[in-house]
Amino acid sequence: MAVEHGTKYKPQVVAKFTQEERLKQFAEAVEKAVKLIDLESPNNYKTYQSFNKDNLRAAMQNPLTDANQKTLRKLAQYLYHLSFPLRRIIAYYASQIDMTAYTAIPNISMVEDYDEETILKNYELVLKKLKRMNLPSSMYETMVTAWREDCVYLYSYYDEGDESDVNSFVNVIMDGDYCRISSKNYDGTFNYAFDFSFFSGSNSVYLEYWDKEFTTKYNAYQSDNSLRWQELDPNRAVCFKVNSDQMDRVIPPFAAILEDVIDITDLRSITNVKDELSAYKLLVAKIETLSSSKEVNDFSVDLDTCVRFYNKINNLLPPGLGIVLSPMPIDYIDLKTDSTDETNRIAESMSNLFSNAGTPILDNTIVNNNTGIKSALLADTLLAQKSLLPQIEAWVNRMLDIMVPNNGVRIEYMPDVSPYNKSEKIKELKEAATLGIPGAATKYSSLLGISPLDSYSFNVLEHKILKIQDNWIPLSTSYTQSGSSDTGGAPTKDDDELTDEGAKSRDKESGTENNGD
Repeated sequence: MAVEHGTKYKPQVVAKFTQEERLKQFAEAVEKAVKLIDLESPNNYKTYQSFNKDNLRAAMQNPLTDANQKTLRKLAQYLYHLSFPLRRIIAYYASQIDMTAYTAIPNISMVEDYDEETILKNYELVLKKLKRMNLPSSMYETMVTAWREDCVYLYSYYDEGDESDVNSFVNVIMDGDYCRISSKNYDGTFNYAFDFSFFSGSNSVYLEYWDKEFTTKYNAYQSDNSLRWQELDPNRAVCFKVNSDQMDRVIPPFAAILEDVIDITDLRSITNVKDELSAYKLLVAKIETLSSSKEVNDFSVDLDTCVRFYNKINNLLPPGLGIVLSPMPIDYIDLKTDSTDETNRIAESMSNLFSNAGTPILDNTIVNNNTGIKSALLADTLLAQKSLLPQIEAWVNRMLDIMVPNNGVRIEYMPDVSPYNKSEKIKELKEAATLGIPGAATKYSSLLGISPLDSYSFNVLEHKILKIQDNWIPLSTSYTQSGSSDTGGAPTKDDDELTDEGAKSRDKESGTENNGD
């Protein structure tokens, strides 16, 4: 049965409203997640048991229940905002997919006649629609949610407005507490069902802004309680899943290191308390007794005078200093600790966290050579893309088929390309384009940040309108001079082409080698 879609608001208005409502609800989510954490302690000091990890461990022992999966998801959301190391790990994997690294391939028959005008028309329409989707800008947030929670549930809003308006296509990230995977499509993408009890109570305000599909299905749920969970239209709704081989569970990919994240946060709190204690100084004003007196408490100075001077001194003391009056000797207790040991403990904990997360590349103390860095980057890129990139590519082509039916064009994202290794791929494609290998030139342009659509526009502008090839005079360089200043020897390699020994040799020649001074 066909599903009626539409909303009286622009896609960007829907997205803004949803975001604002989500921020309001985030405070409630934090309040629930904070039950795992005890932030209450006198003098704003966190105690040695700042985090109650029993609930976390209980959820990890049986992560297949909906309640425990929700607990893990909420804790992952909270710690993502609290812990910079966890945020860095998630951001690292989320940024491995480069949505600018793509090419558009028309379906051209090798044996049948084809219409060039139709191919060009569909090619242009598809590229314009893809540009309007603005995926290079929006996909990062989507991938952050996926790597933080395992699943990210999207609902697409778009209109037939100005093709140049990138705000006319918006993906709204749905609340994972009210979504669950319901089926899998032939192309490997996932469909999800929505819990329509979400609209009961104050959340009914969403119906005013969201697509008509939600209103229609919510009305059906009100008539029949068995329709609480209903699958949303795959033409608008999609789910991307990191652990795509596990449809029956939604467990944060980094659930296993959440306790490590808590430990590091706890250790920092303890270290801060120790640092404050080590800097604290206590002044002891001892009231002497008369040595010749045989009476008890026969002080050499009147007590009222001592108290009066004590109060004056106490009012003048800066923070970090305290004073006491005492009629007896007090031994000095040094509260100072070795700050180096504390720093080393935190550094060691951080190193263990990155290692347990499978991201030693983020730990400079482990990966410190070119070969190791390249290998680690490639391994992490393959891990981040293996499951998610095919899902994204299939969804993009499905959406383009909906917006431009029978277009005959397929969008293909380049595998093994991330912002961290793009320069290497650019060199490969430059050489391939020089040799005239088909497809290499458009791929080369994409990796330089020039989309296939913009490439054509620039080509017409520069060569047919501005006539740069006729009017511009290139600067004088070794490429344009007839003579040669080559003094012999092999061409200088880029830094990323050097071996570990070559890098050390270059550093030594330039005087930048670290000799441990």
